[in-house]
Formats: sequence, structure tokens, C-alpha cells
Amino acid sequence: AKYQQDFIDLKQACRPQTVQEHEEAWVQCGNWLAQSRKRVFLGQIGVCTVDQVLVSVLPVKHKFVRGFGIGRSVMIVDEVHAYDSYMYGLLEAVLEQRLAGGSAILLSATLPFEQKRQLANAWNCTLPNDNQNYPLISHCQTGRTEFFDLSSLPEQQPKPTTVGIELLKTPALLPDEKLLQRMLDAVEQGAQVCLVCNLVAVAQQIYQTLRQRIQQSPTLTEAQLLLFHSRFIFADRQRKEQAVLECFGPGSSERCKQGHLLIATQVVEQSLDLDFDWLITQLCPVDLLFQRMGRLHRHAKNQSGRPAGFVEPVCTVLLPENIDYDLHAVIYGNSRVLWRTQQLL
Repeated sequence: AKYQQDFIDLKQACRPQTVQEHEEAWVQCGNWLAQSRKRVFLGQIGVCTVDQVLVSVLPVKHKFVRGFGIGRSVMIVDEVHAYDSYMYGLLEAVLEQRLAGGSAILLSATLPFEQKRQLANAWNCTLPNDNQNYPLISHCQTGRTEFFDLSSLPEQQPKPTTVGIELLKTPALLPDEKLLQRMLDAVEQGAQVCLVCNLVAVAQQIYQTLRQRIQQSPTLTEAQLLLFHSRFIFADRQRKEQAVLECFGPGSSERCKQGHLLIATQVVEQSLDLDFDWLITQLCPVDLLFQRMGRLHRHAKNQSGRPAGFVEPVCTVLLPENIDYDLHAVIYGNSRVLWRTQQLL
């Protein structure tokens, strides 16, 4: 904010001098609020990343500012299923300490029941096992829980979707030569393809490998290969995200003109409204796998424009040759969930 000219001008505009040649108290308050992002919690409406909320239960300087701000607000957390074990521990601490002013709204389409039960326990409520319908609103108050079951309402039900699953066992969950060539062949046919990797380094490595192949191809161009992950600087990430939306988003101008191949990480499994003809993904916990598959044939209006061989949605999942999940287990913090997902598949 210190480099944003409109913001600087706004602060300068409220610096009138009183007759006593001292600033008004509200001017001093305005300057104080503008000095630190933690103070946005004192606004009537605050929008922040979830880490700003979780810090309120850690032993850090001025955490009381965040705690006080959250305590006077209704806390809304979207995509609550998308966190790891450590972040869930902090979120449960926020709920246990009632920092959310007595009101917290947690939103998710794929939250596992056991995780939902843990969050409810942190709010001092017990969820019974007899209502696991979907969609469902669970209203938890101290000592009791009330359900609003929307599963009986046809307008609230998602349309039935069937996704074909292709399982490939490869060393270290990396695509082999045959799969890499299949991906390039699909792009030549005009398909929109996405490979989702669990590690940024793996995504970068595969991108460089495919880039070298495309440079030697007489029919493909580098513009048809995209890389998107979380380690780009902010300006570059915004530009990358816009390019991804232009290629794979709703009403994309590039669709049907030529195929594209996106090498991405978990950044595409949340929030972005993307559509792919074919999805390849490394093994991940089943709730996140559902999130990724939600980007496969997402836009019904494009069904008629899909190339031959990609009319039906197919998700290719890369599995390990043995039960060693290596760094993938470190990322998700629970190798048992990966194993159980693999058994289910």
C-alpha cells in the first residue's frame, strides 16, 4: 500500500490542521490503521487470506488485534476442505476459543465427514452419524445440532456425472515417455489437456521436458504449453492466471481453435472456473481428487465442441509402483489417506 499513489493521496487528504495546529484524533486513527495489514480486522468488513486468521492463535506480537477483530465479526471460511493437518489444528483452536464472535460459517462441497465432525467438536457440538446427506447445512450451537437437508430439493441437486478413471503406475508418480507423447498427440488433435502435479519442482521439470519436445515438433508451438504454480511473483502469477482463464475458462476465445497443455499444481483445483477435455493428475487425497475432477468437462456448453476421443470425461491418475509415497505423503501429511484413496481407485 505504501507504493499505491491513490492510497497515499487518500491519507494526505485527511491531514487538515486544527486551530491548535494538531491533527484531529480521527486522522491519527486513520494513519494507524493504514500502517499494518493486521488492523484490517477492525473494519466492518475484512477480506484476507486464511493465514491471517490462523495467526490469531499463535504466540506472535499483537495477536490480540486479530483476535479482537475476529471476535466481533462473523467469520466465513470458504473451501474449508483444502487445508493440511497443521492448518486444521489452528482452525480448530480459533473455533475452540470462540474468536469468531459466536458465529462461524464454514463452506465446502467435499469436506469428509470425519473432518466435519472434528470442526464441530471444536465448536463444542457433536455430529450424529445418521445424517450425511448432500447438500446439507449443519447448524451447530453449544450442545445441539440442527440439520437443514437440501437433498430432497431437485433444484439443489447437482446433475449426475460419470467420470472414467484410468490408473497408471509409474516410478515416482511421474508421467512416462508414452504418456508424455499421448499428451502432445491430444494437443495436436485440438484437446485442452491439464496435468496436475503435487510439487512445484515436478511441474517445472515436466514443463521443461515438454518444452524441449515442442521446440522440435513441426506442428506444435510453445504458446500451446503453459505452466502455472504458486511460486511466481505476484505480477507474473496474475498474468499467468489470466492466460489460463483465457484458454480454459468459460467463453474462452482460444477453445476450438487449437489445443493447449497446462502443467499446473494445486492452484487449479480451487476457485478457478476451468474446463479440460482430459485431466491427468498425480495421486492425492480423495477429497482433493474430486476437486480436480471438477475441472473435467465442467462447462456443458462446450460438450459439442470436444475433439474426437475426448467426448467422454476421463481422468488419468498416476499411482506409485509401490506404497512409498515419498514427498507426496509429506505434502499432505497423511500417507494413510493416499493409500486408502489408491485402494478406492
